[in-house]
Amino acid sequence: MVLRIATVVSQLGAISISLGFLASGCGSSPDGRGNADAEADVSEGGAPADGHQDDSRLDGVDRADSGPSNADAGVDGVDGADSGPSNADAGLDSARVDAAGRDGVSDAGSTPPSDASTDGGGNLCSTLGWCEITNTKLESVCPRPSPGGATGCSSVIVAWSGAAADVDNNQLYIWGGGHNDYHGNEVYALDLVALSMKRLNEPSPASAVLDCSDQYADGLPSSRHTYDALTFLPGEKALFAFGGSKAKCGFLANDTWTFSPANLTWTPRKQGGPPSGSPGVMADFDAASNRVLLHDSGGAFWSFDPATNAYLRLRDNITVDYHMTGRIDPKRQVFVMMGGGQLRAISIAPGSSYDLMNWDNATTGCDVLRMAPSPGLTYDPAQDRLVGWAGGDDVYLFDADAKACTKASFPGGPGPKGPATNQGTFGRFRYFPKLGVFVVVSDWQSNAYSLRMVP
Repeated sequence: MVLRIATVVSQLGAISISLGFLASGCGSSPDGRGNADAEADVSEGGAPADGHQDDSRLDGVDRADSGPSNADAGVDGVDGADSGPSNADAGLDSARVDAAGRDGVSDAGSTPPSDASTDGGGNLCSTLGWCEITNTKLESVCPRPSPGGATGCSSVIVAWSGAAADVDNNQLYIWGGGHNDYHGNEVYALDLVALSMKRLNEPSPASAVLDCSDQYADGLPSSRHTYDALTFLPGEKALFAFGGSKAKCGFLANDTWTFSPANLTWTPRKQGGPPSGSPGVMADFDAASNRVLLHDSGGAFWSFDPATNAYLRLRDNITVDYHMTGRIDPKRQVFVMMGGGQLRAISIAPGSSYDLMNWDNATTGCDVLRMAPSPGLTYDPAQDRLVGWAGGDDVYLFDADAKACTKASFPGGPGPKGPATNQGTFGRFRYFPKLGVFVVVSDWQSNAYSLRMVP
């Protein structure tokens, strides 16, 4: 009898692990050309949270999926369910949380933010090619002592995390960490005016770090792998962040936050989904419609309207791999996704049905970007091309009309070493049109690099 019970328990455990692995989206996903929703799903601040799926409709009643959330499986190798309660929706009217105004006891031992800046002294490329921007190592401005985590401040970059560009003010905002890699939730900026790396605020004290919560005890967002889900809202002058793999457990969040660099404040925009909490979420700001476009990698394509604080489900059942980077080509009005062995695109033109287009075999010269995990990808209006980087001296210009990539090589680049060749680059490769240069932060112990491609 004991043996029979043990066997049943073992079988149930194996089934549970198998289901968890499938739900997490591990491995390359097939090209799912889904049907359009019969009715667009508009989700506002009070929508039920499930940490995993969008709300289901049954007999006209909105219901939250009480099933387990996706763990960050296949990314960190951890399976599990987020069974903790979701936070109530704070919305736009909630008080902003001051990320800098803490007492001296909470911040004991940390370097004051006013001192958390490198000296600068470097320069951007004045001629064609790569240039190292000296004194811009993120390692130099990490908080000490560490707020916790197995791999420390390196995981702001190494642990599947990205960045977003404020192209009007020439700032690259970096935020990441999460799971058991790093518990610090501070924000960094590569200042291309001062040519320095800065830590903008202090991390939450270790005593405030909660296990598997969207927020820490001090009300600030938990540290998380941010993937490609960071973008910048130019109207609000704020960093937008959705979801991610949370400290300490690795379970996936589906909350939405914005961070004001001017005030060093976080605003909780929406607590709980939809969209679903998934690994590898991609987001980019669409200036033509003044909204964020987001693929949750769980199979749905969304827009977020900052003015109404609401998500709109544009298309369902369009599953892609979770090792991708997504960027808008504004001239051709297409959302292009590359990485993880796939090259996909979604038309975002007015009247679009948001079908998923499989361009794997329709493109030429793009294999380096297509096969890379979450490569750097950014739009250059001067050349009217999406430009990608996956390590080394080479970049690739993608012509979405011809569906072709052209390689351009310049000596003296960042080199292949670093997260760009394993975990991914995500949003840490960006183009700054006012400066006429691309910038990449590829490793926490390396300086940033700039690249000038046209005179």
